[in-house]
Amino acid sequence: MGYDRIMFAGTGSGCGKTTITCSVMKALCHEKIPVIPFKCGPDYIDPMFHSFITGRDSTNLDSFFLDKTALCYLMKKKLEESVDTGDLSLADGLDGMEIRSGIGIVEGVMGFFDGMGMSPKASSFEIALWTQTPVILVINARGMALSVIALIQGYISMAKRLGGGNLIRGVILNQIGKGTCDFLRNTVEEQTGIKVVGYFPPQEEGMLKSRHLGLVTAAEVADLDERMNVLACQAASSIDLSLIRKLAASAPPLDPVEPDFERLIRGFTKKNPDPVRMAVARDHAFCFYYNTNLELLERLGVILVPFSPLSDDLPENIRGLYLGGGYPELYAHQLSKNTSLLKSIREEINVGLPVIAECGGFMYLHEAMEGFPMAGVIPGSCYMTKKLGPFGYVKVQSEKADVFGNKGTWFCAHEFHYSRSNAAGRDYSVSKANGRQWQEGYGTPEMYAGYPHLYFYSNVEAVIHFVTKMRRYI
Repeated sequence: MGYDRIMFAGTGSGCGKTTITCSVMKALCHEKIPVIPFKCGPDYIDPMFHSFITGRDSTNLDSFFLDKTALCYLMKKKLEESVDTGDLSLADGLDGMEIRSGIGIVEGVMGFFDGMGMSPKASSFEIALWTQTPVILVINARGMALSVIALIQGYISMAKRLGGGNLIRGVILNQIGKGTCDFLRNTVEEQTGIKVVGYFPPQEEGMLKSRHLGLVTAAEVADLDERMNVLACQAASSIDLSLIRKLAASAPPLDPVEPDFERLIRGFTKKNPDPVRMAVARDHAFCFYYNTNLELLERLGVILVPFSPLSDDLPENIRGLYLGGGYPELYAHQLSKNTSLLKSIREEINVGLPVIAECGGFMYLHEAMEGFPMAGVIPGSCYMTKKLGPFGYVKVQSEKADVFGNKGTWFCAHEFHYSRSNAAGRDYSVSKANGRQWQEGYGTPEMYAGYPHLYFYSNVEAVIHFVTKMRRYI
């Protein structure tokens, strides 16, 4: 089975791991090698670039959202889906080793060991450890010489101390040229025992702009394919792609037991074979979704019908509505001008259409956003600030019965926004691992609306309850 996989992890945020990950993905695609993309952590934007490059949905791997068994199972399932294509090839220069289906490429999050607080929980390291994925460390080596070795040795030592053994198998030296890499290579390899997989010089042509929630989205970069081709050509000339493939092929098979949620999914779909339609907001304003959330809905018999709140009407014959996050504040004026859609959404929700509205979708349901009229389902307005609101991993638990089930139904979730609501609601208890707790959001038998982005696989039974509500809606 095809379980080849590698992780690109960084020494910290801003070291260049996203650029290098995307560059290598594109270079491998140029070689006609199927790339199965993954992203550590709760990020939405990097996976959009992965999907644009590879033509495959990028899967978030997050050890706060999932336990070890479930996380390894979802990774294995994604890797096995590539086998089903029958896409096999031989790897050049690897002693005849067969690339069985392609290669899983995992992009890390923050620094390799950075997780929740001063622990490796929910870190790239924990995910690499759980999945036994070999790691290539990305280092910004600009202005460094012997210090590079100290840095690498520190990371290797920490990985071993935390039970990671020899997970770190290579390094890519970023922001330097060939001459500096040649100068460093032999000493680094002799003193650290790991390979210098290559280098990556500064690339102004491939730079991507950022904004308050991270990079601009892939759909907003008009010349993205051209930029990625430039980066891929650089990766092909300065990074040893064959060595990456060899390291990826050294990963052991994944063999987790089947999680309990698989039984729930099979049982539900057997009893409910007929599909139901759900409208999903997908455009420049609403684009933050976990691909696994959408896939789970599809596995439960939901046909996802994309539409644009910027310009479209509500799709016909729907029994549910999903308004995800994104950047609606940048398009508030345009959203407000689509008055027929705002009216339709308000009327449908008022008569019981099941709805999930997360963060940007929650903002859209207010009476006003940034001074512009919105759907008016939630009394009050929301507005942007310059200060990050509640940020990080949270557990969301209902204070009363809602569209997901009885009082006490919970999800693992993530919250990250600069907006504020003057009517934030109190229907959910939201708590962080450090003990901080507050109430927010709106829950009814037909609706979830709040800032937290829910991770559906953390409570499949609750998602089944939502889909059952959809099936009963007429």
